[in-house]
Amino acid sequence: MGQLEPSDFSWDFLSDTLENMMKRLQLVSSLVVVNNEINEILYQEPGVLTTTIYNASETLERFNTIEQPKIETIMDSVEDNLEVTEDTLKEMKKLFVIRQKVPIPEIELTFEMKEKLKAFEMDTSFL
Repeated sequence: MGQLEPSDFSWDFLSDTLENMMKRLQLVSSLVVVNNEINEILYQEPGVLTTTIYNASETLERFNTIEQPKIETIMDSVEDNLEVTEDTLKEMKKLFVIRQKVPIPEIELTFEMKEKLKAFEMDTSFL
């Protein structure tokens, strides 16, 4: 109906019907209510927007002053612990003796060794 602002309302009795005037009046009253609510949300203390901005600011300040240093401390200690753990594992690897089974050619075996090997083979064949 062309009503964008409540101030645009005009009482034009000559060209408008009574029904159109009532519709315009209802539209203007709705616009006034909506504008008042918008004004209250944006500009009145403590409005929803101002409270949200304040809470977000407090949260960011807390994170920057308290939580971030804690996180940095934890990250530093984890990094130090990982380096120490890596060094410890390297030292532990040096302590272990690794045995490898290397086959000996049959030519190098003595008679006793060949007899012992045959006995082991017979024992394992019954299992």
